[in-house]
Amino acid sequence: MIKSSGLLFSSSVFRQSASGLTPVFGTPQGGVISPLLANLFLHMVFDKWMEKHFADCPFERYADDIIVHVKNEKWSVSINPDTF
Repeated sequence: MIKSSGLLFSSSVFRQSASGLTPVFGTPQGGVISPLLANLFLHMVFDKWMEKHFADCPFERYADDIIVHVKNEKWSVSINPDTF
């Protein structure tokens, strides 16, 4: 089990460097574990942040797609000042 779970977290992608091919570590893009880890991260960071700072602002999240429902433009800028 431990040996097979290591396959989920290792990347089989190699990057060309001056010294030859070097492995790229981390979760491989498109791997089966990547969406799970992203979902856990977004739940612990984004969902909890929204609950704490904008409890009266409803939102939906599916994987990494997020829709935040705001009442007006002023409210949307207060959530994300880089929007406008």
